[in-house]
Amino acid sequence: MIKGKKWSIFSDDNLVKEMLLDIGGVIQQNKNEKASLLWVVKIGNSNFSMYDNGTLFSYPSNDENLNTIRKQISEKFGTSYQFPDQDVLIGIDETGVGEMLGDLVLSIVSYPKKLHNELESILSVSDTKNKRSFSYWDNLYSELKPYLNKEIICTTEIISYSTLGRLSPHKIMNIVYPIMLKNFIQNLNSTKCSIVIDDYGIDEKFKTLLSELKNQQYQIKVENGADERHLEVKLASVLAKYERMRLLSVYDKKYSLEGNGIGSGHIEDEVTKKWIRLWKKTKRPWPDFVKKWLIQ
Repeated sequence: MIKGKKWSIFSDDNLVKEMLLDIGGVIQQNKNEKASLLWVVKIGNSNFSMYDNGTLFSYPSNDENLNTIRKQISEKFGTSYQFPDQDVLIGIDETGVGEMLGDLVLSIVSYPKKLHNELESILSVSDTKNKRSFSYWDNLYSELKPYLNKEIICTTEIISYSTLGRLSPHKIMNIVYPIMLKNFIQNLNSTKCSIVIDDYGIDEKFKTLLSELKNQQYQIKVENGADERHLEVKLASVLAKYERMRLLSVYDKKYSLEGNGIGSGHIEDEVTKKWIRLWKKTKRPWPDFVKKWLIQ
């Protein structure tokens, strides 16, 4: 089975549709009746769906011609992620900022430009924004594992909320990220690197470090929503998410109450809210992975 894939289409979506029709595609009726879905074209056993936010999605299929069609789309319209113009790509992202339970996990990754297309085929449709089970992240991690500590270099920092005190996650990130980044780039063999950061609210001290690195010929990008445009940031986000969910699965086994696990840790998760109520009744000290000031 060939995995799903998506593209960000910045030109007229009708040009994509015309191309698919020219190579044998057939317009399909929109059975889901989603307002955001503009059109669906079927080629062989493969469906291509175009959405009004500019996303073109190709569904998983066993069609042997699918990769050829996808390559044609990428060559003409580009992919979801900006193609790198540096030899080494460094991405920085984190997870666990807004949740009530679980650790704050900061991640910095790097990989060589030659690996970009392979990683895109793995990460193209990965979703770090919505609730997913640990098995989802574990399966994704298994696909990345052959590259880790070889082509992909990754460092993570796991910060328990018990160590934060009243400091906000953003303040902690502005303290820890510069230290992590300085140590990380010491081990790189190339200075022809880009460093892309998902902007969480970088302070002046961190900006100063980035300016110094820019003067050393590093390409620096700080962007909102960088994980949607830069594969290196998406990779950092995925690896941070995997580590956070792995730890949550450990906590879940250790701290479940009356058959109720801790859930995703998100404030709107009913499983998490029920676990908090049950734990509060025990009058035991809160575990270190709990944001105590939010629930007391």
